[in-house]
Amino acid sequence: MFKLISNPVQLVVILFFQFCSLFSTMQGVPHTGIIRNIKTTRTSKTASSNRTRKRSPLTSKKLTLLVDGSLYSHSFFKGDLMGMEYELLNLFAKENNLELEVKVVKHTAHLLDSLESGAGDIATGSLNVTPERLQKVDFTHPVVESGHRLIQRAGGKQLVSQPSHLAGKTVLIRKNSSFRSTLQTYAETNNISFTIQEAADTLTDENLIEMVAKGKIDYTVTNGTVAKTMGVFYNKIDYSFTLSEKQPVCWATCKHSEGLLETLNTWLTKRRRTLDYNLIVNKYTQLSETKKQTLRENFPLAKAGHISPYDELIKKNAKQLHWDWKLIAAVIFQESRFNPAAKSWVGATGLMQLMPATAKSLGVQPHQLTTPEKNIEAGIKYLKWLQKSWRPLINDENELIKFVLASYNVGMGHVMDARRLAEKNHLDAQKWEENVEKMLLDLSLPKYYKDGVVKYGYCRGKEPVSYVQHILEYYQSYKTFVN
Repeated sequence: MFKLISNPVQLVVILFFQFCSLFSTMQGVPHTGIIRNIKTTRTSKTASSNRTRKRSPLTSKKLTLLVDGSLYSHSFFKGDLMGMEYELLNLFAKENNLELEVKVVKHTAHLLDSLESGAGDIATGSLNVTPERLQKVDFTHPVVESGHRLIQRAGGKQLVSQPSHLAGKTVLIRKNSSFRSTLQTYAETNNISFTIQEAADTLTDENLIEMVAKGKIDYTVTNGTVAKTMGVFYNKIDYSFTLSEKQPVCWATCKHSEGLLETLNTWLTKRRRTLDYNLIVNKYTQLSETKKQTLRENFPLAKAGHISPYDELIKKNAKQLHWDWKLIAAVIFQESRFNPAAKSWVGATGLMQLMPATAKSLGVQPHQLTTPEKNIEAGIKYLKWLQKSWRPLINDENELIKFVLASYNVGMGHVMDARRLAEKNHLDAQKWEENVEKMLLDLSLPKYYKDGVVKYGYCRGKEPVSYVQHILEYYQSYKTFVN
């Protein structure tokens, strides 16, 4: 009896594997080609088949992304969160007015189990579609295409350059990956025998690549896109040996995702040929020598989970303000992108972009503003003064932070004007979002900046409002990925 298959992705995958089986008997060598940590949840097939989603991310406006713990999926570069699939999904989220929350799954091997259990809405990790995986989750249209590469130590005595060289060897791969079927097909096609072993649950492709580079294991397998990026960081690996033709790399979604899969597929169909989409992809796949060198310089910081070279300095000074040091790091990233020599057109200088007159009043001379320690010291003092000034007026500590941040950007006077307007217009002068924030935005309109309660006149309120929003977003990212 024939079973009707309505899912086109499933049909394509099944036909693909049937073709691979036929191909192996006919050919020789294949052609070359906001945010938290969560525990892994394993689920049964019976449970997943009966599960329905309790909410739709399209209606809740919050999309939860599950990623593994590798630098390829997410890492900080000069304070900015990077990762090809993360950046593409961030673009999708922004264009669909969704808040993107990221959760790191500690047990990489059970990333899809966590998705199936409802811990998130979508999972990424250079995922290939397999019939087994389609029993648990759905897959989008291809995000990119990439073949599977053998990772081995460059210049080693056992360098594999043809199929027969793999005979009798042992290849260690990520657990529950699609690489096992690739290796099995390759062995059958080339009539050779070698051992395939699966790594511990927590090990990522990146962990295994590092083990190859250090000589702890001889071989592993990963996608070509991952291999190219990791090859920048580990120059002792060779990834030139191709095990498969290019295969679709897709995003996985929960079954019964209530329109999410269709929305993602529509977006991918539309976006894959656009400039901004391909700029993100090329950023990770077409690396110039200059970009490679820059990434290598940042690698020790990213691998150690650091935000910037100034983390220890920020931690030391943050104690004076009693703020989480990562929040201050977010301020510095917003101000200068961690460039100690940064200087604005109005003369604001250094990591925390202080005006010379302000710095002088805080005990730091203008010529010292490009010195990270002095600049951060002065910036913290200014934030502390703002906090002390606002504390009698704002009761809630979380709200207080927003008023301090806005004042750091635009000056306390304009924020006080917005607060007086909030009181006059029957809004809550103790709350930032949709209250004082709204009045600050309105201070660019004559009706409001000419009001009798306004003392400091016109203000381009959009800038401080965006400033506060961006800093809090960076802070959430830093809290997720940095210990």
